[in-house]
Amino acid sequence: MITYNMAYRVTLSNKGKKSFRRCPEAVKSIFYNLKCDLEKNGPVQPEWPNYSRLGKVTYHCHLNRNWIAVWINNRNINNLEIEVNYVGSRESAPY
Repeated sequence: MITYNMAYRVTLSNKGKKSFRRCPEAVKSIFYNLKCDLEKNGPVQPEWPNYSRLGKVTYHCHLNRNWIAVWINNRNINNLEIEVNYVGSRESAPY
C-alpha cells in the first residue's frame, strides 16, 4: 500500500487578514505555530488550548487567554485546504 503525506494549504480570508493585522506580535508568533500544525496535521488540533469543533466544518482554539483563531475545512477527501477566517480577541469572536 502506498501512502502520501500531503500538506494542507492554509490561507487567511480577507476578514482573517484584517483581524490578524490587529493582533500583537506575540499572538502573531503563536498563530504561526498553529498555522504550521494545521499545514502538517490538518484541521483537527486537540493539543491546542480550548480546541473545539464549532460546527460540521468549523473549528477554533485559543492562542492565549484572550486571543483565538477560527478556521474552516470542507472535509472533502480531496480538499486539503483550510481557511482561517478569524484571528483576534475572544470578545469579537464570530461565534
